[in-house]
Amino acid sequence: MPAPPRPPPDAHEVAAELRRQVESLARSRIIVPVTVGDPLDPVDGQLWIRSDTNELRWPRGGLLDAWTTPALVNSWAHGNPVLRYRRSGAQVWLQGVVGGGSETGPTTIFTLPAGLRPTADLTMSVATYNADATAHAAGAIKVQASGAVVFVAGFASAVHVTFSFFVA
Repeated sequence: MPAPPRPPPDAHEVAAELRRQVESLARSRIIVPVTVGDPLDPVDGQLWIRSDTNELRWPRGGLLDAWTTPALVNSWAHGNPVLRYRRSGAQVWLQGVVGGGSETGPTTIFTLPAGLRPTADLTMSVATYNADATAHAAGAIKVQASGAVVFVAGFASAVHVTFSFFVA
């Protein structure tokens, strides 16, 4: 009777095996420092194995751009932390806080440069708060194919942005 099928390994087993393989390459005269964790702020030239997704990254000089703080328009102002964006391969990350814009109707916060724009409009959920932080509501930001990042709904006093999307 054949042995029962082996269950698939969990993410940590896969990451550990990948790390062993890369370290083996390093011992065979290919020098590659390896870190397992979250590669949002890696050191230049370090190879990262992201343990929750088993994603392999080689930042700067590779796939990861530096964070950029955009110039905001239409009375929007940076909060703490400031709103910033960057590209990692085909993925664009936005994170930070903005506030001070208008809650009446859609208003543009800033515009992404060419190469960081989605191929179609995307609507993303964000957390929003009123001026004295006594009330919160789910809000929405639309990232348009034109590059405009537009506040669509929610409180405009504090808009917490943390999302990513893919570009062509």
